[in-house]
Amino acid sequence: ITGGTQTILAFNYGAGQPDRVKKAQRFIFLLSAGYTTILFILAQTAGHIFVRLFTSDPALIAEAAKTIKIYTMAVIPLSIQYVIVDGFTGLGKVQLSLPLSFFRKLVYFLPLFLLPRFFGARATFYAEPISDIIAPVVSIFVYPTSKDRRMIACTPGPHPGDAPQARPPGHADADPGPIYTKKHCHSPFPGVLAVFFIAALFISRRPPGSR
Repeated sequence: ITGGTQTILAFNYGAGQPDRVKKAQRFIFLLSAGYTTILFILAQTAGHIFVRLFTSDPALIAEAAKTIKIYTMAVIPLSIQYVIVDGFTGLGKVQLSLPLSFFRKLVYFLPLFLLPRFFGARATFYAEPISDIIAPVVSIFVYPTSKDRRMIACTPGPHPGDAPQARPPGHADADPGPIYTKKHCHSPFPGVLAVFFIAALFISRRPPGSR
């Protein structure tokens, strides 16, 4: 849903229609939330049906059904993550979407290695819901703080510091004024994620119980 609608966001963003971009994002979120809600209900109530497609062992079916419930317990908030990250990608803001996407994977791998270390192998499956909650929360925080930059400062100028350029011969625009280069936006997330990754690596290498 979110990947297939990126062209809609890109078209309206390029046309200078921020209101239509916001309206589309709201509609995309409703579709994504409805889809993940259906998945959540099926996973929590009918997981054993899907497991029977691969095995007939009653013990394995019961164990897999429990694991599916754990693994998908936070799939609904995940819809927010996809709407925001894929939305940024559709708007050409890879400097925001890539760090947010990488952050979710990083949050996933950190508990994946740490939880079994302290709580046993079964705790591994809780790494997915942890990342499915933390990542959307961070994305929700980033989205409004970057809205002005995404809709104004990253659009074609004029902007402070932009150098005017002469229009090419035969330009279709009737406005004889100068055109402006696109201002590049920079995200602080790569540096923050690098520090976070180094800290996570240091913690995971420490022996249990060490201070």
